[in-house]
Amino acid sequence: MMTLSPSLLAFPVAIPLACAALGVIFQLLRGPSFVQVQKVLAGVALGSNLLVALLVLAYTLAGNRIVLQVGLWPAPFGITVYADALTGIMLTTNGLLALLIFPYALASLDLRRERLGYYPMALLLLMGVNGAFITGDLFNLYVFYEVMLMASFVLLALGGTPSQINASIRYVVLNLMGSIMLLLAAGLTYGTLGTLNMARALAEHDIFTA
Repeated sequence: MMTLSPSLLAFPVAIPLACAALGVIFQLLRGPSFVQVQKVLAGVALGSNLLVALLVLAYTLAGNRIVLQVGLWPAPFGITVYADALTGIMLTTNGLLALLIFPYALASLDLRRERLGYYPMALLLLMGVNGAFITGDLFNLYVFYEVMLMASFVLLALGGTPSQINASIRYVVLNLMGSIMLLLAAGLTYGTLGTLNMARALAEHDIFTA
């Protein structure tokens, strides 16, 4: 039977984050071909991300679960990431969609938007979505939600046309309302249950059987 290291769950976040950071570094250095470097990094990140997602999917569909305590800190003090079959399906769907969109971006984006950082922002968006799928507690769900919000806002406003700015402002206002509601919900959950770890809350309080 196939076995996977729990550390594999770090890669859906680490891969796009590392490639996005490298892309930003090359952009800040203003190399003559930094856009091409960003394209290569994005392609590598998207392909690697899908491969990891497929491994997680195959492992979890066999009835297995993956749990990683980041930094070896035990729950509920440390960050818990978790994957089951649903997580594997969502990670694979997200990775496949991102990889399918990549050729369209290569063919349709103008150089100005590419030079403004489209590819690093797209990778940060991918990282935020992946993190939201694998997180095991409400606080980190809020963190990854904010990462998604910031990256998607930049992508929406990329280019700076009046219509984009108008749509971006409305988008941010609506999403900030959602952020406030999510943060309030996390605070109320912690005040009621004493933990934000989802598995711990279910195990200690029998939420679905009460």
